[in-house]
Amino acid sequence: MLNPQPSVTESESVAVLQQQYQASSTIFGSHDPGEILEALVNFLAAGFAYAELGLVDADDPKVIHVLAQIEGGSLKATDFSRQVSEYPASDAIAAVEVLAIPDVETDQFLETEEKQQLINQGTRAAILAPLVTGQQMIGLISLTNPLPLEAAPARLRSLRNLVDQAAIVFENKRLLDAARASAERLEAQVQLLQMLNGVTTGLARFSNQRELLDFATENLTRAAEIDHAGVVLIEPGGEAGI
Repeated sequence: MLNPQPSVTESESVAVLQQQYQASSTIFGSHDPGEILEALVNFLAAGFAYAELGLVDADDPKVIHVLAQIEGGSLKATDFSRQVSEYPASDAIAAVEVLAIPDVETDQFLETEEKQQLINQGTRAAILAPLVTGQQMIGLISLTNPLPLEAAPARLRSLRNLVDQAAIVFENKRLLDAARASAERLEAQVQLLQMLNGVTTGLARFSNQRELLDFATENLTRAAEIDHAGVVLIEPGGEAGI
């Protein structure tokens, strides 16, 4: 008895799942925006001419810091900013869902003015995938193409899961960086307090003013991580320094 051969649809589904697993492994194994962007673009396999990944500014949610881009198949790290309003269908980005526009010209939801503006910019197709944690957008992946282009529906559905995984990676990195910065500040404060305590307890060892001041300035410059320090003594009841 012959085993039935899987249908084309079943084979495609298996391929999508395998490639989704590969992309997921790359995402969780890397904190590099470029590698994550490349994994997502490769998974989508739609042939978009341009793609970029950016994170929302910590102080201004209307600004995206673009950290990586792929243009003409070439990946590079970047460091520039865009307003959220510069992206296609920016009003819909707040819905935190993957937005696919196969053809700007025939899209039913874009305003006529925005359609013409995108066409003038050389954009006929786009995919916008917000990075979301806790119902809050922390970043954005944008893909555009100069000609109409449609991604496979199965890959678009899986893209949401992959983008959510990328959001977790970036949010965890942000929290880890914040924790490290806080620990470094705390350590510096502890070292300063220890140094100041050493200065205070050491003052009683000196019998003359010069030795005392030399000891104090030396330890204060070391504690504050500065090159030079000076001490001015004011005579009681006067303005003259000594």
